[in-house]
Amino acid sequence: MDQGILRMREAKCTQENPPKCTAKCPIHVDVKELIKAINSNNEKEALKVYSKTAPFPELVAKLCEAPCYKACVRENIDESVQIKLLEEFVVAKTKDEPKKKILLPPDKNKTVAIIGSEVACLTIAKLLRIKGYKVVIFTRHHTVGGKYLLNNEPIFLKIQDELSDLGVKINIQDDISDDFDEIQSKFDAI
Repeated sequence: MDQGILRMREAKCTQENPPKCTAKCPIHVDVKELIKAINSNNEKEALKVYSKTAPFPELVAKLCEAPCYKACVRENIDESVQIKLLEEFVVAKTKDEPKKKILLPPDKNKTVAIIGSEVACLTIAKLLRIKGYKVVIFTRHHTVGGKYLLNNEPIFLKIQDELSDLGVKINIQDDISDDFDEIQSKFDAI
């Protein structure tokens, strides 16, 4: 490729600022590093990069609505990079890899109740637990996942196991409204 064209394309990118695609992404996936790892045929490193911002990579890759696609500066050159497909590729290539054990810090002796088991609830449960908080999820479903359970997504069983392995307690009950005052008194935060 002609160096002049290459420099022109590079100038349209972002230099040291986060790329527009990363800025548009709700979880701010480091697209440059992800692509760099994939180009190096290092799917493990790509998963590591992706996992920094995607607490449940398989789920996030599946649910991603790809807002980065329309923000991609390559659209003005030829076509946008399909980051969602790259995320799915990385997850598929590393699905049989053993999961890295998360080392937990000492408990903070603070407890947090999370009401609901939607994706956001699961994410905050994991993030709080890996920061040392004791976490209990209250859900009315037989497993975590909220509205996505309607699709019988087996991924949520994996997520439930992952959270349990981290020490997150999952409390299944139909209605917590009668117990809300009791829950509020037992936890440092809800």
